[in-house]
Amino acid sequence: MKNKLKTFGIILLSMVGLIFQFITIIGIGNYFQGIDQKLIGNIFMVLFPMGVYFAVKIFNRKVNGLHIEKYGFGLKEFIFNFFSGICLAIGIMSLVLLITKLIFGIDIGFIGLKNDFQEPLLSLVLTLLIVGVWEEFYFRGLVFNTFLKNHFGFHLSAFISSVLFSIIHWSSFDMTETSWFWYLGIVFIGYILVYIYVYTSSIWSVVSFHFTWNLIATLMDDSENEIGLFEVLNYIEHSKIIDNITVICLGIFLFLIVVLDKRIGGAKRIKLYIDEVTNAKTV
Repeated sequence: MKNKLKTFGIILLSMVGLIFQFITIIGIGNYFQGIDQKLIGNIFMVLFPMGVYFAVKIFNRKVNGLHIEKYGFGLKEFIFNFFSGICLAIGIMSLVLLITKLIFGIDIGFIGLKNDFQEPLLSLVLTLLIVGVWEEFYFRGLVFNTFLKNHFGFHLSAFISSVLFSIIHWSSFDMTETSWFWYLGIVFIGYILVYIYVYTSSIWSVVSFHFTWNLIATLMDDSENEIGLFEVLNYIEHSKIIDNITVICLGIFLFLIVVLDKRIGGAKRIKLYIDEVTNAKTV
């Protein structure tokens, strides 16, 4: 029990450090962007996920005794893992959009690229990559692995890291447009991301899933979509329904993964990963 409380304390301290780093570096980046120094601002924005990467790398090496290859931060099968994450995110979101169209009759407009889409697209891609990279590096690469290392077990480690992942998003949404049910959906996403992470032994599969998910979610909102391609018409009016459908789809998908785990060979991969992490020797 003492060791588990100590682990919680370490994670909470790491979150405080992460928040301080976020406020400092992203704050400086926003300042320079606000005074029309976008290049300098973007450099600071990119420095943040790089800082998280090195912090996670050092933490896992010194505290958890893990080399980057052992917890999927290497580039082994990078292309396959990266595109696997993209395809899975597109598959789940496509199912959500199909249900909203067929059952609720919510209109989805497929449009071409909007005028002057280039700058908003580059800005959006940069922002979503930064978010996808740092959140996955931290929550899957550090938080999940630290709980696993300290013998919390796979499911408890996945659950706690997913709850923390949801909590950090509590200030990210406008609750007039978002269902409170959606925060359970974020827990489901976090749990699914843990499975993908362990199955592929690669952080890049979950980074690409995270990036693609956020990209599609942004394009869906016709009031924010400056790029085109497609959008949900009158999105704000239907946003809570879409959120609830998404949560149900995520819950079903997670349930199927858990139930079919042994049949798809996941249990063996999970055991190998747990052994790899728990048996690592700290320096």
